[in-house]
Amino acid sequence: MARQTRILSLLVFSLALIGGGMGVLNFLTDSWILIILSNAKAAPAPVAGHSSVLNPVNNTLVVFGGNNAKNYTNSLKTYDVVNDAWISINDTTPKPSNQFMPSPRSGHVAITTPTNMMYVFGGRNDTTIFQDIYKYDMVDDIWIQLNVSGTPPAPRYGHSGIMYPITNEFLFFGGMGTTGVLSDIVKFEFESNTWSTLQPGNNNIVGLGVYGHSAVLNMANQMVVFGGIVDTNNKTTDQLQFFDVVHGNWVNHTLNTTSGHPAARSGHAAVITPLNQMLVFGGNFGNGATQQTWKYDFTYNTWLTVSPTGYGPDHGLYGQTCTSTLFNTMMVFGGQSSGSDFYNDIFKYNIITSVLRSQSDGVVLVVLLTIVCSMIIGLCFALDLMAEKNEIERLERLEQEAATNELKKVTIAKEKKKSKEERQPLFETF
Repeated sequence: MARQTRILSLLVFSLALIGGGMGVLNFLTDSWILIILSNAKAAPAPVAGHSSVLNPVNNTLVVFGGNNAKNYTNSLKTYDVVNDAWISINDTTPKPSNQFMPSPRSGHVAITTPTNMMYVFGGRNDTTIFQDIYKYDMVDDIWIQLNVSGTPPAPRYGHSGIMYPITNEFLFFGGMGTTGVLSDIVKFEFESNTWSTLQPGNNNIVGLGVYGHSAVLNMANQMVVFGGIVDTNNKTTDQLQFFDVVHGNWVNHTLNTTSGHPAARSGHAAVITPLNQMLVFGGNFGNGATQQTWKYDFTYNTWLTVSPTGYGPDHGLYGQTCTSTLFNTMMVFGGQSSGSDFYNDIFKYNIITSVLRSQSDGVVLVVLLTIVCSMIIGLCFALDLMAEKNEIERLERLEQEAATNELKKVTIAKEKKKSKEERQPLFETF
């Protein structure tokens, strides 16, 4: 048993060395992780209303578009999640594919596909609300011309979008259009590049039109919409809305009576976590921005307020992006404050325990696990020595018992012989 334990500890030590080369196991959940940023000069300009998606091939964030107090942009920037560095791009030489890229905008939606394509839909600038859609190959770094069929949706910005992988389609909900707040759900089939409008089933439940809201796809294949602005007077809502993607209809939702509840807001961002929870960060209450973090647990239908530790934003944000990574972290970039300040800061939020973080922290993992494994190995050797000592003592006892038994046998034999001699008659009878 001791030998098996020692072998196991050696395996753990080997894994520690491998893990140290790749990253570090972080045992703190719901915490902001300190970023030591590299190549900050390559960061985008301060911006809000942009989009951010993950390229899982090389673990980079792809940030597109947005606006600040000066202008709208269609710049495309990438951030290395593993090494915490902005990647310099040579923009001096125009690419032929740039003719197929979107014009400057904000309030658009960007979604990726399993084939590492990014699609950009809608948005606005100072004069125009858009209804166009674009395709970007994140691996080859080129924009691709789309030949779209079907009836295009109404122009919009501040809408939301999810990717439903079962049927290879995007679902876009709500937004602000040229006629006011929208409540429709439009579908784009990215295999055939076809637009269509969903007609939710007749179950007497109608989706509330909103813009500046968030939407995620949960494990029950429901599009979950939270918050947003409901009218042209900038009135916000705290409502949760559930749309069953499989059956194509809105469904009732009952909040646990013991649950708290976040205040109404817009301009926040949300991600889904591996723990079947929705993580919501930031937003604008209508009279100011917040840096609050909330979780919604789909298993128990409860809201949980979170007070993360660490190096997070020290001011409220809205119009920022939140993007999940393969390391169970959430990257928060950009946004604006309650005033006219725009930001290009980037933050890393630890969602759950036991996640790989970055190469720079690998040494910590190696040192800690080396100490632990050394203690385990030392204990195993001590147990081996104790077992060996006990075995020697047992064998010595057996030898002593065997010698004692042999001596007893000899003594008994002598006593029997002596007794027999004593029973011989002194005189023979003639």
